[in-house]
Amino acid sequence: MAVSFGAIGVLSICWIFVQFIGTGWTHMNHLTGFSILAFGLIVAIASLTDTQIIQVHTGMLFAMLTGLQTALKPINGKAEA
Repeated sequence: MAVSFGAIGVLSICWIFVQFIGTGWTHMNHLTGFSILAFGLIVAIASLTDTQIIQVHTGMLFAMLTGLQTALKPINGKAEA
C-alpha cells in the first residue's frame, strides 16, 4: 500500500506504526494499551509480506484503535492511572 505513494507513503506508514507501538508500549499495563501494542506489532510485521491494512476488517480495527489512542495520551505530562 505505501509503495503506491512512494517515499512519502513509506515514511507516513512507518510513522503510524511507530505511534501505535510507542503508545501501546507506554500504556502496556492497560487492556487498551496492550491491544494497541499487539495490533501495531501484528500489522507492522504482517505488512512486510502482505498488505493487511487494505482489508476491510483490518481497516475498521485500525480506525477504532487509532481513536482509542487519544484516550491514552498523557495529560499535563502525567499518564492517567
